[in-house]
Amino acid sequence: MAHFVEHTSCDACGSSDGRGLYSDGGWFCFACRKSSKSNQYTPVEAVEEDTLALPPGCTQDFGTEAVDWFKRYDLDVQDMVRHKLLWHEKRKQLVFSYYENDKLMCYQARNFSPTAKAKSYTKGSLKSCYPVYVGTSDTLVLVEDPASAIKVNKYAGLSTMPCLGSGIAKDRLAYLAQKYRKIYVWLDSNMLHSSMNIVAQLTMLGCESEPIFTMKDPKECSIVQIQQLL
Repeated sequence: MAHFVEHTSCDACGSSDGRGLYSDGGWFCFACRKSSKSNQYTPVEAVEEDTLALPPGCTQDFGTEAVDWFKRYDLDVQDMVRHKLLWHEKRKQLVFSYYENDKLMCYQARNFSPTAKAKSYTKGSLKSCYPVYVGTSDTLVLVEDPASAIKVNKYAGLSTMPCLGSGIAKDRLAYLAQKYRKIYVWLDSNMLHSSMNIVAQLTMLGCESEPIFTMKDPKECSIVQIQQLL
């Protein structure tokens, strides 16, 4: 039986790490459910979606690495507690978790260990997960990462949603287009093409949409700049 090897990006839906690669050369995307096999290849690992759990040992006793990193972006421990962030001391990870009807759908762990192979990783299914930080209007700002979403939500007062990567599946865009009057797409500076593609899709769905381009990631922009842009 084939066994799981690693997560990687999916060409079909744009998920940054939704595609699982397996030892027999096959692949299965947990975000869009597409696979390399004609018979809807469903590997053993897919069962984990029903029993997804946070890494054991997570607490809100945040490590200084995570606190200092958050402060760099004009955010603080109160923001971490408010949005139910967690810290895993052994792994040196700051965990952003997202639920639907009290069920854990996915989480993204930001690594602070100097030996970590990747800056962050996402586990779970994005198919029906909409990790929105709720604002005070019917406008949404799509960004790449959770820290950017929290900062824009805090200082612009708008609803924000991290894509947890640079892309987002078409069916998820269709849902958002029905829910929000206007959607800004503010991805990192090297993802302008992806931003324009998402804006075009939203426009075709009848939703007012605009890209925002800055040389810095949203979380790295000043409070004043965020408020001026939005």
